[in-house]
Amino acid sequence: AFLVRVVPRIEDVRRVPRDVVFVLDRSASMSGEKIAQARAALLHGLGTLRAGDRFAIVTFSTEVDQPAGAGLHAAEPGAIDRARRAVAAIDAGGGTNIAGALDAALALRSDDPGRMRVIVFLTDGQATVGETNADRIVAAYRDTAGRGVRLFAFGVGRGVHDFLLTRLAKGGRGAAEYVEEGEDLEVKLSSLFDRVQSPVMTDLALSV
Repeated sequence: AFLVRVVPRIEDVRRVPRDVVFVLDRSASMSGEKIAQARAALLHGLGTLRAGDRFAIVTFSTEVDQPAGAGLHAAEPGAIDRARRAVAAIDAGGGTNIAGALDAALALRSDDPGRMRVIVFLTDGQATVGETNADRIVAAYRDTAGRGVRLFAFGVGRGVHDFLLTRLAKGGRGAAEYVEEGEDLEVKLSSLFDRVQSPVMTDLALSV
């Protein structure tokens, strides 16, 4: 066994541009404090976008849509401002189509090898529409995403299905954070988004 420590000289490394798809659960189970927390988390995520990044917003209940416009958008001030207005108008209602939302998010990815592809998934994790079995949801996501997409989950509320979200994040080479209703978001949001804010190396491989 051996340990390798790699410390890049950050000033000499070009930042990797990102395609970030924010996926927000707007189902009835998210009503009240939870939808407010999810909106706050999404707005925080929009604030981490940098020049060269692209983004999209997918919301879901029984149906899946893109309230800030279809497709990926360059992270420019005008597009981000429009996205913030769209987020502020999101209300909760309907069922929870997690599998459909994941399919929609994966359909937005590009095949550009020079970009880091990220899904940020905000939900209470209780699937009620379409595929509802956690094992099958995870398996379908892994089969479609492969190793080209990283998934970071943010679970809100006391009843969050942490088993599903943790497995999705682990299978997506990401991480999961959880917050209860009324809990301060700042520390956990910072922890989540700091992991994907400024990547300088991705998909490292070691040959011996």
